[in-house]
Amino acid sequence: MAHANTAVDLDENGHKLVYKKAKQGSDGAIWEKAAGTEIIKLIQSKTGRWIRHKDIPPGRKAAYYNPRCRIKMKQGELQHRVRGTIGGDQVDFDGDTAAYTASMPTLKILLNAVVSTKNAKFATADIKDYYLGTPLTDKYGRPAVEYMRIQMDFIPADVQALYNLADIEHHGAVYMEISKSIYGLPQSGRQSQDRLVKHLRAHDYIQCRNTPSLFRHKTRGIAFTLVVDDFGIMYTEEADLDHFLTTLRLQYEITEDRDVKQKYVGITIEHDRKANTISLSMPGYIEKALARFQMTDARKASSPAIYTPPEYGAKIHFDEVEDDTPITAEEKTRIQQIVGVLLFYARAVDPTMLCAVNKLASHQAEPSATTVTQANRILQYAAKYPSASILLKASDMQLRCYSDASYLSEVNSRSRAGGILYLGDADTTTGVHGAIDYLSCIISTVVSSAAEAEYAALFLVGREAICANQTLTDLGFPQAATLIICDNQCAVGIANRSVKQKRSKAINMRYHWIRDQVDLEAVTIEWQPGAVNLADFFTKNHPTKHHSAMRNIFVHDKPHEKLPQTCVLAHVAGKIAYNDANNYFNCIAD
Repeated sequence: MAHANTAVDLDENGHKLVYKKAKQGSDGAIWEKAAGTEIIKLIQSKTGRWIRHKDIPPGRKAAYYNPRCRIKMKQGELQHRVRGTIGGDQVDFDGDTAAYTASMPTLKILLNAVVSTKNAKFATADIKDYYLGTPLTDKYGRPAVEYMRIQMDFIPADVQALYNLADIEHHGAVYMEISKSIYGLPQSGRQSQDRLVKHLRAHDYIQCRNTPSLFRHKTRGIAFTLVVDDFGIMYTEEADLDHFLTTLRLQYEITEDRDVKQKYVGITIEHDRKANTISLSMPGYIEKALARFQMTDARKASSPAIYTPPEYGAKIHFDEVEDDTPITAEEKTRIQQIVGVLLFYARAVDPTMLCAVNKLASHQAEPSATTVTQANRILQYAAKYPSASILLKASDMQLRCYSDASYLSEVNSRSRAGGILYLGDADTTTGVHGAIDYLSCIISTVVSSAAEAEYAALFLVGREAICANQTLTDLGFPQAATLIICDNQCAVGIANRSVKQKRSKAINMRYHWIRDQVDLEAVTIEWQPGAVNLADFFTKNHPTKHHSAMRNIFVHDKPHEKLPQTCVLAHVAGKIAYNDANNYFNCIAD
C-alpha cells in the first residue's frame, strides 16, 4: 500500500532511541532479537568477518559500533529494526565521499512532466540494504578494509554463542574486519552510488548530463530521480517499468509501488489520472512537529511572522535592530531543530512559511528571546494550516520566473531576494501551473540601492533558472529563452543594456552574469508592475490579510483528516513515537 512505510527513530518523548535503554524497556526482547539479526546479516552478507584484536595491523584503528534503533510500520505491522553503523568519525578515509541526490526542483520538474505527458504514470522503488554488499576500495580503486570494535553487551547471548565470541573477546569487546560498505562509513554513500550507477549504465540507464541523480533510458520512455536508494519513476508503458525493475533485481532486492497514491522521500504523491493532476502533501508531519516542540495546545496564527508596517516617506532607512537577550542552550537547540523540521516542509508543500523560516534560520547561530518568539509564531501558523498541499497541473513545460528584492530589510544592512520558478504554457498569459522552486534568501553582499538589490535578485533567480532549464532539456522539454519578470525598471534596463550605469562598479563586479545570459538569449528579462509580481511574497513579512490571499495562490489546504494508524505509529502502551523530520529528504531508506 502507498503509506506502508513510515520509520521513526524517536521514543514517545521525542528523544533519540538508544539501544541500551531500549533493550531495558518493555520491548527489550524484541530489540535484542533485532540487534542479533543485524549482526548475523553483517556476517552472512560477508560485509564483515570476526578477527582477534591482535590481527589489526599496526597503525590502524578500530572504530566503534553504534546500533541505531528504528521503529517502522510496514504493511500494517509494527517492526523494530536495529541498523548496525560504524563510527564514521573514527575512520580515516581521504578519498571522495560526496554522493549526489536529486534536488527538490528536479523532483517537481519530473512530477510536472508526468501530468504534462500523455499516458504518463508515476511509480516508486526502494533498494533493501542498499549499502551492504558494495566492496570497499581506497581512493585509487584498490580493495580496502576497515576495522570495527563491537561491545559485547551490544550482541545478544545466543549470537555470542553462535560464533563462539567468548574465545576472541578482548576487554569487553570483539573485533570485525569490514570489507564491504556499512552504514556510517564516510565512503559508503559514494561507493554504493558508483556501483549502482555502473550497473544502471550497463543496461542503458544513463545519468543526465546536466542534472545529478536524474536518469533516462537510451531508447525506452522512462526517467527517474534517485535519492540515496529511492527511485521516483516516470513511465508511459508498463513494459518499460518492468524492464527497469528487472534490471534493479539483477543486483538488488527491491520493493515497488505503482499505486496512484504513494510516498516518496517523505512526500505523499497522489496522481489523479482522470483530472490529470498530482497533489503533494505530508499528512501528519505538522502534528508530529507540534507534539515534538510542545506546541499542541498553542493558539493559532494566520501568518508565520508578525508584520511591522514600513515607515513610508522616511528619509533615513534603519535596518532591523538585533536583540541581544540571551537564551539557554536548550532553547537554541530547539530553534535549530524547528528550522530543520519546517524548512523541508516549506520547500516541499507550504512555501507560504518559507520566508519566515529562512529569516529564523539566519538567526539560529546566535538566537535571542526574540528568536524564540519568532519560532513559536511559525509553529502557531503551522498549527492553523496543518494540511497544506501543492497541486500540479498539465502545462507546456515552459519555464517562467518572478524575481524581487526587499532593500535593507535584514540585520546588518542586508537585503532579501525572492523568486518563484514555475512551469507554464507557451502562452505567457496563463497562470502558474506547477511551481518547481521558491527563493527567499539574504543577498550575500551589502547593496547600495534598491535597484542593486533587484539586480542581485535577478542574478540569483537567473542562476536557478539556468539549472532548471538544463534539467527540462535533459528530460526532453526544449526551452525558449526563460522569461524572468522583475518590477524594477532600472534593474531590467541594466540587464537589457537599455540603461546606462553610473557609479555602479559593485554591480559590474558581482552580478553582470545575468546580463551575459540575456546576451546569450538564455533568459529574457521583462518589467511588470509590482502588483503582479508573485516573488514579492518571498522577500518580507506581510499583513495577515495579504498573506491569506496569497496563500490561496500558492497552496491548496486539504480538509484536516484524522491520521491513519500507519502514519501515527500509535502503539506500545498507547504511546506515540514521532518522526525525526530532519532525515526526510536525505531519506536514509530502509
